[in-house]
Amino acid sequence: FKGMSAPILHFSLEYWKVALVALAPLLINISLFIYIFFYFPHNKLTRLFYYFLVPLCLWQLSDFMTRLSADQQTAAYWFYLFSPALNIVPAIGLHFTLLFTQKKNWLKNRLFLSLLYAPVFVFIFLSYGGLITFSVIASDTWRWLDVPSDDILGTINVTWIAVCSLATLGLLLHFALAKKHTVATLKMQSRLIALGFAVPTLVGVLTEFIFPFILKNEPIPLLSVTLSVFSVC
Repeated sequence: FKGMSAPILHFSLEYWKVALVALAPLLINISLFIYIFFYFPHNKLTRLFYYFLVPLCLWQLSDFMTRLSADQQTAAYWFYLFSPALNIVPAIGLHFTLLFTQKKNWLKNRLFLSLLYAPVFVFIFLSYGGLITFSVIASDTWRWLDVPSDDILGTINVTWIAVCSLATLGLLLHFALAKKHTVATLKMQSRLIALGFAVPTLVGVLTEFIFPFILKNEPIPLLSVTLSVFSVC
């Protein structure tokens, strides 16, 4: 947080409409967390879903606070404060998927789980240490955008997030299309979840990879919003 000691409550309502784009799914996910916590049985799958929702809510809160920020320094502060969520969400999402798709042998392997979560802590440490950086730039549409650096560490971080996301989607699609389902509700549920994760994956590839890196346009920060499709499904 070097150089980020400026006022952290310096807000403006000029871009309140795009701030609501982040606030609406945030409120939905908070309500979903409360509902599942009190009305669903507590087991490994639901606990992992709680753990998934918490960083997702922090990510959406980061988007909301950033879009209300009146200056670049305030926007950068809120982004870096909640930036660990960007690495936590894909790891827990993949863990949840492995449990849902009944890959029990993988989950019993402590080495595999270590390899899944170790990068999360490494990337968080590198981000807070200033070795992985993001640029917070002004946007006429979104007020502020956080753009990852294109150096080697930043590229590795983005690639790891993409690999986790694609692995999650692949496992969900394979499970949803498998012919072994004998219970109709499980078959429908697996297809809904696969569809729910396909939406943010495709949106993320299009708006946060193809747009900025191939088409050279500014990214469209809708990934955290569309992840709510997965959580609702």
